[in-house]
Amino acid sequence: MRVVASIGGDPIFVYLLPRYSAIDMSTFEALKLAYLRSTGKDEPGMLALLAFGSISGSVGATMVYPLNLVRTRLQASGSSGHPERYSGIADVARKAYRRDGWRGFYRGLVPTLAKVSSSAPFESAPCYRSPPRNAGHSFRFNFLHGV
Repeated sequence: MRVVASIGGDPIFVYLLPRYSAIDMSTFEALKLAYLRSTGKDEPGMLALLAFGSISGSVGATMVYPLNLVRTRLQASGSSGHPERYSGIADVARKAYRRDGWRGFYRGLVPTLAKVSSSAPFESAPCYRSPPRNAGHSFRFNFLHGV
């Protein structure tokens, strides 16, 4: 393991931190492959891609949420909106756990999921759709017109 930085004296091990984008993309691909296998289609439609984007974005956000909560609390530590001070990552984790148990690491997840599940489909679906096969039509045209 390699320490690349520290926050409040606590080391951050880059290889141990899950990446939202890796979770999001792998979940999206798994959903897409499962759909293609179960339906026998060559390519999923736009509605299926939007659903996969919503689900995969929600899974990714849920997986990394405890780390985002710790990061946000450290950044806001001592500010007027968040007067509690933290000495580091372990201090944030200890205080969150003492206050609410494991549920404390997911405080505020519902609004985050509402945002992610409504925006992620439009971010990921166009990226994962294959370019159109017929010449003369741009991908953007096909996406906007549902072709």
